[in-house]
Amino acid sequence: MKAKEAVVLKSESDKIIVLTTDGEFRSLKWKAPLPLPGEAVMLRKPGLNPRQLLAVALAAAFLLLAVLPSVAWATKPAAYIALDINPSIGLEVVRSGRVRSGEGLNNEGKELLQQVAVKGLLPPEAVEQLVQQAARAGFVTGSDDDIIVISQVNLQLASPPTLDELEAAAARGLATTGTDVFVAVEEASQEELKEAREQNTSLNKLRLQKKLKDTPPKEAAISGHQAKEEKTKESIKAMLAGSGKKAEDVFEKGSLQGKSSKEKGKKRDNNNKPVTKKAEDKKPDQVKPTKPEKKPDKNKKDRNKLPTKPPGLDKQNGRIPNSPKNKKPAPPEDKSNSDKNRESHPGVKRSQRKEGAGGR
Repeated sequence: MKAKEAVVLKSESDKIIVLTTDGEFRSLKWKAPLPLPGEAVMLRKPGLNPRQLLAVALAAAFLLLAVLPSVAWATKPAAYIALDINPSIGLEVVRSGRVRSGEGLNNEGKELLQQVAVKGLLPPEAVEQLVQQAARAGFVTGSDDDIIVISQVNLQLASPPTLDELEAAAARGLATTGTDVFVAVEEASQEELKEAREQNTSLNKLRLQKKLKDTPPKEAAISGHQAKEEKTKESIKAMLAGSGKKAEDVFEKGSLQGKSSKEKGKKRDNNNKPVTKKAEDKKPDQVKPTKPEKKPDKNKKDRNKLPTKPPGLDKQNGRIPNSPKNKKPAPPEDKSNSDKNRESHPGVKRSQRKEGAGGR
């Protein structure tokens, strides 16, 4: 069975009610994420039997009367985001805050949208993925004249993404590729968007054309209408190069995004890696002289050394037992005992007893 296109009338927890292009109302089970009312879906399943069709048709008829005004309101674009890298892309955002569709405004933009599915993404997510893929595809090389311009037109969205959020999204897309690019973000009016669509050109190119009031010398000989047509076909980068002006002089809100600004000033080799200076490449006057090694001073070590406890020091009283000052006096001799000894050995002289004691 061929696929049919249908418009979502109502979304419930696990099913949706749609109206096909043949005027058929259908209730279908649908896996998350559910499409929003007003979005178009493709159906590949067979239709309902007559009883089911009648029940669904009656319910859908009442539902259509109540929901139709809100469906028309929900399908109307709520915001428009113009993104110019070299690919020029326009993103339509619905009331849900998600991207409904993307349009390529030149061949590069159409090619980029074939590589990145933006439908259903939040605007910052879409910008990040588009910038990342554009850098990988070679549209952003990291040269000094590379530029990314983002403009936003608020049509009826209550809380559109801020310019800082869009700028941060572009920075994240650049950070993964290791490139530095000037990113400009601006608010645009509905009148400017209408004028850009009438001229079939990018909103950012139209706004830049108004900023560059001086006609570049290379286009001085071209007629006014022809110069305007040729100018809108150029990229933002080429338009700035032709005017001789820098991006930071033209766009008030913009800054260098991607790698660190410190890395930007470093020299790089053929592999785009920072070149570091080696010690042998430095000039003799740049090499710091080595300091002579100092020999250790033994006397200094001895002076700094804490005094140790002398051997034999009593830990409790802090005295040296063998010192004559600390030696305790001997107890007095008991004379009564000596007299008894002399009586028990009357024949032994005192001198002999001393010798006998010394021989022991």
